[in-house]
Amino acid sequence: QAVRQKLDGSGFDQLFEIDFSLRTHKKLLGYLHDCYDVATKKFVFGNVALYFGLEDVLYMTGLPIDGRPLEVISGKKIDNATCKKLIGIELENNKLTFLRLFQHLNQCCESREDYNDDEIDQICRAIALLGIATIIQQDNGAGYVDLSWINILGVVEDIPKYSWGGACWVNLHRGFQ
Repeated sequence: QAVRQKLDGSGFDQLFEIDFSLRTHKKLLGYLHDCYDVATKKFVFGNVALYFGLEDVLYMTGLPIDGRPLEVISGKKIDNATCKKLIGIELENNKLTFLRLFQHLNQCCESREDYNDDEIDQICRAIALLGIATIIQQDNGAGYVDLSWINILGVVEDIPKYSWGGACWVNLHRGFQ
């Protein structure tokens, strides 16, 4: 409950409602990629052109489209101590897999309810990182979470203040180019 309250308004509070057994539909994604017109940033289905805008991201994901812009230093190395401090997980070979992040969050949700404030903040950051990895950032197929986002999650109270929907929209269009 405390985690949901801290993440309220970020869009990541809705991750508690998602069924993570969903699979990627590669044929559908391939078709959507083929229908995307890079010049107009529209999906063209026959004679119909569909522009997917920020309001659509807000409606479909619940991620806020108004807020602070995100400044992420891509490829920045995150050391084990920083990862442990911010999300409570130790890295394996300087990497974090989706599976390990899922397992950590499942363990947190099932093990106990008497977390202190620092542990609640770690769980909030881990959930936000999961949201970024699954909704905002395209999966590169390697099975690893992009840790360059982790530093922006340092102050948990600031997480709802960012334009996560804007980042999702930008990454969607970049992914189709």
